[in-house]
Amino acid sequence: RKSRSLDIFFRKLYRVASLRLKLYCETLGLDERLRRQAWTCFEHSVTQPDGELFLEGRHLDQLLLCALYAVCKICAGRELSFKHIISQYLALPNRHRHTCRNVLIVRGDEAECQRFGPEERVTAVEKESACASGAVFEGRANIIRFYNLVYMPRMKDFILRFSPSSPAVEQPPLAEVPPSHTDSRPQRLQVPGTSDVYLSPLR
Repeated sequence: RKSRSLDIFFRKLYRVASLRLKLYCETLGLDERLRRQAWTCFEHSVTQPDGELFLEGRHLDQLLLCALYAVCKICAGRELSFKHIISQYLALPNRHRHTCRNVLIVRGDEAECQRFGPEERVTAVEKESACASGAVFEGRANIIRFYNLVYMPRMKDFILRFSPSSPAVEQPPLAEVPPSHTDSRPQRLQVPGTSDVYLSPLR
Protein backbone atom coordinates (compact mmCIF):
# COMPACT_ATOMS: atom_id res chain seq x y z
CA ARG A 1 0.00 0.00 0.00
CA LYS A 2 2.85 2.38 0.84
CA SER A 3 4.54 1.67 -2.50
CA ARG A 4 1.31 2.34 -4.39
CA SER A 5 0.71 5.59 -2.50
CA LEU A 6 4.26 6.69 -3.32
CA ASP A 7 3.71 5.77 -6.96
CA ILE A 8 0.54 7.86 -7.15
CA PHE A 9 2.21 10.79 -5.39
CA PHE A 10 5.22 10.86 -7.71
CA ARG A 11 3.08 10.34 -10.80
CA LYS A 12 0.95 13.38 -9.96
CA LEU A 13 3.95 15.42 -8.84
CA TYR A 14 5.92 14.71 -12.02
CA ARG A 15 2.92 15.30 -14.26
CA VAL A 16 2.18 18.70 -12.78
CA ALA A 17 5.86 19.68 -12.61
CA SER A 18 6.56 18.72 -16.23
CA LEU A 19 3.56 20.64 -17.53
CA ARG A 20 4.49 23.73 -15.53
CA LEU A 21 8.13 23.58 -16.55
CA LYS A 22 7.15 23.31 -20.21
CA LEU A 23 4.95 26.40 -19.85
CA TYR A 24 7.67 28.41 -18.12
CA CYS A 25 10.29 27.44 -20.70
CA GLU A 26 7.98 28.46 -23.54
CA THR A 27 7.22 31.76 -21.80
CA LEU A 28 10.94 32.50 -21.34
CA GLY A 29 11.92 31.27 -24.80
CA LEU A 30 14.18 28.49 -23.52
CA ASP A 31 15.12 25.57 -25.75
CA GLU A 32 14.58 21.86 -25.18
CA ARG A 33 18.08 21.23 -23.84
CA LEU A 34 17.70 23.88 -21.12
CA ARG A 35 14.30 22.45 -20.30
CA ARG A 36 15.81 18.99 -19.82
CA GLN A 37 18.67 20.41 -17.75
CA ALA A 38 16.19 22.24 -15.52
CA TRP A 39 14.11 19.08 -15.21
CA THR A 40 17.19 17.04 -14.29
CA CYS A 41 18.02 19.56 -11.54
CA PHE A 42 14.45 19.53 -10.25
CA GLU A 43 14.36 15.74 -10.24
CA HIS A 44 17.68 15.56 -8.41
CA SER A 45 16.45 17.99 -5.75
CA VAL A 46 13.38 15.91 -4.87
CA THR A 47 14.82 12.39 -5.22
CA GLN A 48 17.77 12.78 -2.86
CA PRO A 49 17.46 10.86 0.44
CA ASP A 50 15.87 13.87 2.16
CA GLY A 51 14.08 15.18 -0.91
CA GLU A 52 10.71 15.13 0.81
CA LEU A 53 12.06 17.67 3.31
CA PHE A 54 13.03 19.94 0.43
CA LEU A 55 9.43 19.82 -0.80
CA GLU A 56 7.78 20.10 2.60
CA GLY A 57 6.25 23.50 3.23
CA ARG A 58 7.23 24.83 -0.20
CA HIS A 59 5.42 25.43 -3.47
CA LEU A 60 6.38 23.31 -6.47
CA ASP A 61 6.92 26.45 -8.55
CA GLN A 62 9.56 27.69 -6.12
CA LEU A 63 11.80 24.71 -6.94
CA LEU A 64 11.08 24.95 -10.68
CA LEU A 65 11.92 28.66 -10.86
CA CYS A 66 15.17 28.10 -8.98
CA ALA A 67 16.11 25.28 -11.34
CA LEU A 68 15.41 27.48 -14.37
CA TYR A 69 17.50 30.36 -13.09
CA ALA A 70 20.36 28.05 -12.16
CA VAL A 71 20.61 26.35 -15.55
CA CYS A 72 20.34 29.64 -17.43
CA LYS A 73 23.12 31.19 -15.35
CA ILE A 74 25.47 28.23 -14.99
CA CYS A 75 24.75 25.95 -17.92
CA ALA A 76 23.99 28.44 -20.69
CA GLY A 77 25.63 31.62 -19.42
CA ARG A 78 22.50 33.57 -20.36
CA GLU A 79 21.85 37.00 -18.89
CA LEU A 80 18.41 36.11 -17.58
CA SER A 81 17.86 37.78 -14.24
CA PHE A 82 15.80 36.23 -11.49
CA LYS A 83 13.62 39.35 -11.46
CA HIS A 84 12.83 38.83 -15.16
CA ILE A 85 11.92 35.19 -14.55
CA ILE A 86 9.66 36.21 -11.69
CA SER A 87 7.98 38.99 -13.70
CA GLN A 88 7.26 36.59 -16.58
CA TYR A 89 5.98 34.01 -14.11
CA LEU A 90 3.61 36.49 -12.45
CA ALA A 91 2.27 37.57 -15.84
CA LEU A 92 0.83 34.09 -16.35
CA PRO A 93 -2.75 33.34 -15.27
CA ASN A 94 -3.37 32.13 -11.71
CA ARG A 95 0.14 32.93 -10.46
CA HIS A 96 0.50 34.81 -7.17
CA ARG A 97 3.16 37.09 -5.70
CA HIS A 98 2.84 35.19 -2.45
CA THR A 99 4.61 32.23 -4.10
CA CYS A 100 7.73 34.31 -4.69
CA ARG A 101 7.60 36.46 -1.56
CA ASN A 102 6.86 33.91 1.13
CA VAL A 103 9.25 30.97 0.79
CA LEU A 104 10.18 28.69 3.67
CA ILE A 105 13.86 29.15 4.55
CA VAL A 106 14.15 27.21 7.78
CA ARG A 107 11.95 25.47 10.32
CA GLY A 108 13.08 24.85 13.89
CA ASP A 109 13.51 26.72 17.14
CA GLU A 110 13.44 30.51 17.24
CA ALA A 111 17.22 30.90 17.51
CA GLU A 112 17.82 28.71 14.46
CA CYS A 113 15.36 30.73 12.41
CA GLN A 114 16.79 34.09 13.46
CA ARG A 115 20.42 33.21 12.70
CA PHE A 116 19.75 33.72 8.98
CA GLY A 117 19.38 37.45 9.51
CA PRO A 118 16.76 40.17 9.87
CA GLU A 119 15.40 39.76 6.36
CA GLU A 120 13.58 36.58 7.32
CA ARG A 121 10.08 36.77 8.78
CA VAL A 122 10.11 34.47 11.81
CA THR A 123 6.75 33.26 13.05
CA ALA A 124 5.56 30.53 15.41
CA VAL A 125 3.56 27.74 13.80
CA GLU A 126 1.37 25.02 15.22
CA LYS A 127 3.10 21.94 16.54
CA GLU A 128 2.76 18.99 14.18
CA SER A 129 1.81 16.55 16.94
CA ALA A 130 0.42 16.68 20.43
CA CYS A 131 3.51 14.96 21.81
CA ALA A 132 5.90 17.60 20.43
CA SER A 133 7.34 19.89 23.03
CA GLY A 134 8.07 23.59 22.62
CA ALA A 135 7.02 25.97 19.87
CA VAL A 136 8.02 25.41 16.26
CA PHE A 137 9.16 28.47 14.30
CA GLU A 138 9.49 29.18 10.59
CA GLY A 139 11.75 31.67 8.87
CA ARG A 140 10.43 32.86 5.51
CA ALA A 141 11.74 35.26 2.88
CA ASN A 142 11.58 35.91 -0.85
CA ILE A 143 12.58 33.36 -3.47
CA ILE A 144 15.95 34.99 -4.19
CA ARG A 145 16.95 34.59 -0.54
CA PHE A 146 15.77 30.99 -0.69
CA TYR A 147 17.90 30.40 -3.79
CA ASN A 148 21.01 31.84 -2.15
CA LEU A 149 20.58 30.41 1.36
CA VAL A 150 18.98 27.02 0.74
CA TYR A 151 18.75 25.97 -2.89
CA MET A 152 22.30 26.61 -4.10
CA PRO A 153 24.10 25.28 -1.00
CA ARG A 154 22.21 22.04 -1.60
CA MET A 155 22.39 21.93 -5.40
CA LYS A 156 25.56 23.80 -6.39
CA ASP A 157 27.88 20.80 -6.80
CA PHE A 158 25.34 18.99 -8.97
CA ILE A 159 24.46 22.00 -11.15
CA LEU A 160 28.12 22.91 -11.74
CA ARG A 161 28.56 19.56 -13.43
CA PHE A 162 26.45 20.98 -16.28
CA SER A 163 28.84 23.91 -16.78
CA PRO A 164 30.42 24.10 -20.26
CA SER A 165 33.82 24.08 -18.52
CA SER A 166 33.04 20.79 -16.78
CA PRO A 167 34.58 17.68 -18.42
CA ALA A 168 32.02 15.77 -20.46
CA VAL A 169 32.60 12.60 -18.43
CA GLU A 170 31.50 14.44 -15.28
CA GLN A 171 28.30 15.86 -16.72
CA PRO A 172 25.23 13.97 -15.44
CA PRO A 173 22.91 12.39 -18.02
CA LEU A 174 19.82 14.43 -18.76
CA ALA A 175 16.67 12.97 -17.26
CA GLU A 176 13.73 12.20 -19.49
CA VAL A 177 10.96 14.74 -19.03
CA PRO A 178 7.64 12.95 -18.41
CA PRO A 179 5.36 13.30 -21.44
CA SER A 180 2.72 16.02 -21.43
CA HIS A 181 -0.89 15.42 -22.41
CA THR A 182 -0.01 16.36 -25.99
CA ASP A 183 2.47 13.51 -26.40
CA SER A 184 1.01 10.70 -28.48
CA ARG A 185 3.19 7.83 -27.31
CA PRO A 186 2.82 6.81 -23.66
CA GLN A 187 6.05 6.21 -21.78
CA ARG A 188 6.91 4.51 -18.51
CA LEU A 189 9.70 6.10 -16.49
CA GLN A 190 11.39 4.85 -13.36
CA VAL A 191 11.79 7.24 -10.43
CA PRO A 192 15.54 7.58 -9.70
CA GLY A 193 16.68 5.89 -6.52
CA THR A 194 13.81 3.40 -6.48
CA SER A 195 13.50 -0.15 -7.74
CA ASP A 196 9.75 -0.45 -8.09
CA VAL A 197 8.28 3.03 -8.59
CA TYR A 198 7.44 3.96 -12.18
CA LEU A 199 5.64 6.87 -13.79
CA SER A 200 2.97 6.35 -16.43
CA PRO A 201 0.82 8.96 -18.16
CA LEU A 202 -2.42 9.72 -16.37
CA ARG A 203 -5.46 8.60 -18.32
